[in-house]
Amino acid sequence: MNVFSGKTALLDFYNPDKNPPLPLVELPSHPFEGDNVRIYAKMLTLLPAGNVKSLPGGFIFASTPEKLTILPRIVEYSSGNTVISLGIVSKIMGGPQVGAYISNKTSPQKMELLRFFGLDLTLFGGPAQVEPADVNGGIYAAIQDGCGPVGIIPVNTRAHRQLPKINIFAAAVGTSGTMTGTGSYLKTVRPDMVNLGPPAYDLVQTVDLPWQEVIDAAEHVSSKDSYRISLEFRSSGAFICCDQPYQYISDYFTKLDSSYFPPIYNTELLDKDLYPYGVDWILSPSDAFRLLYPAHGLQTPPTSPTELEELKDIQEPLIHAHAMVIDLRSQNDFKRAHIPGSKNLDIQCSGSKNPFKNPGILAELWEVLRQALVPGTKDMSNKSVLLVSYNEEIAYVGCSVLRKEGVKAFALGGGLRSGKRQV
Repeated sequence: MNVFSGKTALLDFYNPDKNPPLPLVELPSHPFEGDNVRIYAKMLTLLPAGNVKSLPGGFIFASTPEKLTILPRIVEYSSGNTVISLGIVSKIMGGPQVGAYISNKTSPQKMELLRFFGLDLTLFGGPAQVEPADVNGGIYAAIQDGCGPVGIIPVNTRAHRQLPKINIFAAAVGTSGTMTGTGSYLKTVRPDMVNLGPPAYDLVQTVDLPWQEVIDAAEHVSSKDSYRISLEFRSSGAFICCDQPYQYISDYFTKLDSSYFPPIYNTELLDKDLYPYGVDWILSPSDAFRLLYPAHGLQTPPTSPTELEELKDIQEPLIHAHAMVIDLRSQNDFKRAHIPGSKNLDIQCSGSKNPFKNPGILAELWEVLRQALVPGTKDMSNKSVLLVSYNEEIAYVGCSVLRKEGVKAFALGGGLRSGKRQV
């Protein structure tokens, strides 16, 4: 059992030297099997932060603890795992707040993910893919903000020198900083190093870093093709080794059309029935009676809708001033039988089918109820509203609509059947 305890438990948990080796998983099938090539994937997604970026981040902070305590703030132009890892590790090691400088075109889902991990966000307009030298961009702003007296951490560059014995270095070319910097250094200490870089051609045309002089092979790929091919990898059982894809999921659906993904059924519900439900909103006839007639003299409240309706022939008790009954059935059925003192609101589409088992009916019903009930909510303020229909499910949908507007609404369990003297 791998146990971390004591005051340094979290620090130890994030320390790779105090963890067992990560799993190596062999790819059972690949194009180079005929050449006796065996490919193993190191599962860096199983690191505590879920991605490899926490390792250099932790190394930097652990190597300069004196600077970590006096830094007013840490900034990074990143909307992905780099800045998330910096934020996590800084908190664990007692460091300062970490902020992400990002494009204002970053998806809302990705912004929410960054804020979930405690990062403050600074937005920048203009091109989403900026050059480091662009004085209007977020990279330049992050560099300027980091140029204070304690802003330079030299171990950042030294961390790249602690590498295992490798002869191939591959990295995607975005702003080309990773490939240009790391690739250049590796070539100086290991001339036989092969640098592989798949650049997104539409993003690197204006980059002025000498990445083309560093790479030994390049495969130019468009943004759409990149997303499409990675999606095909996923469909073939491929997995990601270095980090997680979750902050990029929405980008796939932006770059690729719906034909690349499995269908969604019952799409009529995507923009209907959007409000929450409460399990205690459906009342039994007994509980409904107590809600409507709290001061009535009956010792035993009715146990069925029929018993409650029969009160009309005896006394027709008055509904409490702070209660209201809205009957959603047709006018004809309302005239045949209804709870004394209730108001009829014929929504003309409910019928007697269970809407939760009929998505089309539910979508139509929700919209009709929203248009019929919401305008009258001013008259329902400070009142408990009992909704009645042919079944409890129809009234339950109405409760969801009214509760969204702040009305304390309930549904009569069992409902009222057409033509019967029931409540």
